[in-house]
Amino acid sequence: MKTRRSNFDLLVSIFTALALLSLFIFMLLVPEGKAYRIVANDVEKKDFELSRLQMQYDQYFDRHSHLQDEYRDAMQAIENDFNIEDFIEKHSPDVNSLEAQVLKSHRSKGVYSIKDVNITARFNSPNNFYILIEKMNQSEWVMAIKRPIIFERIEDEIQVTFSMKVYSAAL
Repeated sequence: MKTRRSNFDLLVSIFTALALLSLFIFMLLVPEGKAYRIVANDVEKKDFELSRLQMQYDQYFDRHSHLQDEYRDAMQAIENDFNIEDFIEKHSPDVNSLEAQVLKSHRSKGVYSIKDVNITARFNSPNNFYILIEKMNQSEWVMAIKRPIIFERIEDEIQVTFSMKVYSAAL
């Protein structure tokens, strides 16, 4: 009888332990598992958003690097301040006479300093005008020639008058 009682006590102990274990599991671990799944879903969503933003950043960075490489000369030219004496010195060998006059300076939304410049040049051949324009395009400043370009015949020379905008970085 003692062995039966021992077996019975053992079975009761085992079932009580199982009941306490299942009570522990359902009361403590299941809610924590549910909270863990909710947090894991949030982390997964945030990780997806982070990967999307990282991919977008990488695309913008690649585009920015490509544009920097493509327009490196223009970016360096925009840093140069326009000096009228240097302009005349560099471009006067191509023409008989060259006059440049800064009409006004203003800022464009605080990003650029813009100088309106009037140019009057005299030369013997229209070819000299094209040489002047080509050298201006290759110069160290960012310039935009505005229309109209006025050609006049003065004795045996051709006089051309035009205006241009010279851009430089705002100081």
